Amino acid sequence: MDDHGRQLSTPWPLICRERHLAQFDAQLDRPDKPATTIHGPAGVGKTRLAEAFVQTATRHGYRPLRATGLPENVGMPLSAVAHLFPIDPLEPGDPVAAFAAAANHLARRGVRWVALVDDLQHLDAASEVLLRQLLDAGIIRTVSTVRSDGRNSLSSALDAGERVTRIDLEPMTREQTSELFAAVMGASAQTETLDALFHASGGNILHFREIVTAAVDRGQLTKTDEMWCLGEGALSSTPEILSAIRQRLGRTGPEERRLLELLSLCEPMSLADVRALAHSEQTVTELEERGFIRSVLDGQRVRLSLSHPLHAEVIRTGVTLGDRRSIRMAFVRRLESLGARRKEDPLRITSLRLAATGTADPRLLYQAAAIARHAHDYAGVVSLLTTISAEQRTTGVLLLLGEVQAQSGNHSASEEAFLDAYRQAADDTERMTAVYLHTIQLFWGHQHERALEVSQEPRPGITDPTARKKLLVNEGVLLVLVGRLHEALQKLSPVEQLMHEEGPESTFWLWGAAMRATALSAVGRTRAAAALAGHVHGEHVRLDEENRLSHPGRNLVALTGALAESGQLDEARRVGRSAHAQTSSVKTAVEVWAALNIAHTEWLAGHVAQARHWFSVSSLAARNHGDHMCLSRALSGLAAAQAALGDVPAAVATLKEQERAVSLPFFEPEESLGAAWLRVAQGEPEAARSILRAAADVAREQGHVTSEGLLLTDVARLGDAGSVRDRVVELADVCEGDLAAARAALVSAWASDDASALTGLVPVLDDLGLDLLAAEAAGSAAALLHRGGQGRRAASVMVRGARALARCGDVTTPRLHLAGAFVPLTPRERAVAEMVAAGRTSRDIAASLVVSPRTVQNHVQRAYQKLGVTNRKELKSALGGQDRSKP
Repeated sequence: MDDHGRQLSTPWPLICRERHLAQFDAQLDRPDKPATTIHGPAGVGKTRLAEAFVQTATRHGYRPLRATGLPENVGMPLSAVAHLFPIDPLEPGDPVAAFAAAANHLARRGVRWVALVDDLQHLDAASEVLLRQLLDAGIIRTVSTVRSDGRNSLSSALDAGERVTRIDLEPMTREQTSELFAAVMGASAQTETLDALFHASGGNILHFREIVTAAVDRGQLTKTDEMWCLGEGALSSTPEILSAIRQRLGRTGPEERRLLELLSLCEPMSLADVRALAHSEQTVTELEERGFIRSVLDGQRVRLSLSHPLHAEVIRTGVTLGDRRSIRMAFVRRLESLGARRKEDPLRITSLRLAATGTADPRLLYQAAAIARHAHDYAGVVSLLTTISAEQRTTGVLLLLGEVQAQSGNHSASEEAFLDAYRQAADDTERMTAVYLHTIQLFWGHQHERALEVSQEPRPGITDPTARKKLLVNEGVLLVLVGRLHEALQKLSPVEQLMHEEGPESTFWLWGAAMRATALSAVGRTRAAAALAGHVHGEHVRLDEENRLSHPGRNLVALTGALAESGQLDEARRVGRSAHAQTSSVKTAVEVWAALNIAHTEWLAGHVAQARHWFSVSSLAARNHGDHMCLSRALSGLAAAQAALGDVPAAVATLKEQERAVSLPFFEPEESLGAAWLRVAQGEPEAARSILRAAADVAREQGHVTSEGLLLTDVARLGDAGSVRDRVVELADVCEGDLAAARAALVSAWASDDASALTGLVPVLDDLGLDLLAAEAAGSAAALLHRGGQGRRAASVMVRGARALARCGDVTTPRLHLAGAFVPLTPRERAVAEMVAAGRTSRDIAASLVVSPRTVQNHVQRAYQKLGVTNRKELKSALGGQDRSKP
């Protein structure tokens, strides 16, 4: 090969990429920009630029890694990154353990890694998840290439978000083509020659290279008088890049062709494996010199692969199905003859056998499917598991298949898999697991009644006492979620016994205890609920290193609800925020419930702006986790808060979204709050009361007494305390804690227009943190006292009510409006009132503000009226409650 031939086969120089290189260099050590993706059509130079980025990182002390997405491996989990694991990634049988092993292996002290991810659009889901976890943990930086030629769609965690720098490469201009040609060929091309090369290649670097190489090989492109010139004949029969590659591959010999076919189906391969399969090192050298393959030193081994993904695509199209099977199986036999000793060999053997024969070792297929499930690649799981013949499907295979079929919406296939798993189960533990997973998948697939039917079916085949108790607990959990609370508590009664028999590490104990605490709180037994949730949380935290099946924050969520419903709002707020911090940091679905309970706590307190924030947080988390049933409750609460704050357009839009969500029966009563408070904001209190009464009836039917109490109190707040007083008092008798008792006293006072009782309730409600109810009680009391000619007492109660209202945000309710109380001061009224309270005279204030003394007196009079005060001392005290700043 002459000098020009060697130059053509080596990597070509980067032309006009200085800006991209400088940007990458500047961002290399920025933790907020750990990922770079390079987009562009095939052959535009993405991989070449990515390799230059990696070389830059290497010069700064990074160590390189490489992962390549291949279309034929996209269904095999971890196929692109198996070489990163210190062990066989399929061996642990636990995806979390496998991923942790890879992370711990790479997170060695003092080592920084940069990973080149080529053809990201073909990366399997599990490889992508692992790389994203390593990226988020700060263990690696990534440089990825993405082919954007209209044939591939991409939705990748490695290609989205503010932490990713995206580069879009375009074909070269004519000037760049001229510069590249001169750099490669050592001299310029004639104008006509360059025009022809540019027109034929369209500025595509790979196509340009293929055309130039082919023209030199044929003697069509020659150097004359220090200038390159084209001879006669067309450069290519078609401007398509695949055709140009096909033409150049057509000039390879039989031995070279066989090696290229081997690599197109099995790359990357070690040089030793290539030699063992009867390919000489000379052939390898010749193909590398001609630019068809490349070699990379990986530790002590040389790995070979094709130089460009398009080469593999073209070569594979010319290999018959029979030859593909023979080539792959020859490599499988080679790996197996060596004992599959390399850590990635079992995964490679599984992938190659699957591609060659349509099946593989069932054990390895199941382990690969478990990893795909961890990456939420449900289609990949189904593809892997359905290749296992029916007689080879174990109970574990059928359970996993049933779960992912349900997640994919294939409910009939899911049902069949779970029933097969139950029939095939070897013992009561496997039978119980089959029932449990079947019912959970049905429930979260919105088939609530069918889930209960399956759970309640007679199970004569299950005789073990502990397994039968678990059946009851499973049924109890479902009954809580569908709102049949008293039945649920009966079924969940074995929870404590299960704890003693199996230890608190049992999933059923943890899940059942959390739901039992939720049910206890809903039926008014809030002290028992708080005690149970707190105890379970302590046990869960103690065993957390042993049990990763659920998150301890689940129990804090139950504790938050119990504390709030008992009237301990400050403690509920503290526990709830701790639960949310813990669960949101690890992105578990429990964060949805955590935010929802914080929002509920703030709504009870009357801190409507804060409730709006947390309902919004919960709805966003619900969307992210696909939790459509909790989404409905979050959206209803959000709409209620928006309406109470006067943002009617936002409330209308939120309720429209809620209509499309699926309701969880447990939340159904309080899901009416959004519609009710929207009617209030639209001036239709009677319509709002009707909505609330109907919802309270649903809560009563469920036995959800705390929800019923909330809804009936809202009916009273909207002007009809008399019709609900007796029931609210009854509820106070069955509910533990101070909240229900305070509500009953308030509703009774409203029903009888008892100014003295209302006045006495203001500090009680205030001390409980029920700020909006305290303000409404104060407003009602003040209005009654004013009508009775007791202006001084009215002013006194309004001062404390105003302070409570200031903690609620810019909210208004009918009780506040009808009382005519707590109208905020204008900025000028406040300025004047503050100067009066400070002891300044009207004449002095008038001079400072450049207004007349009469204007000052008018401002003072309006401030006295709004605040319900009659002198400067009362004014000074009242001004302390007019601060509307957020807590």
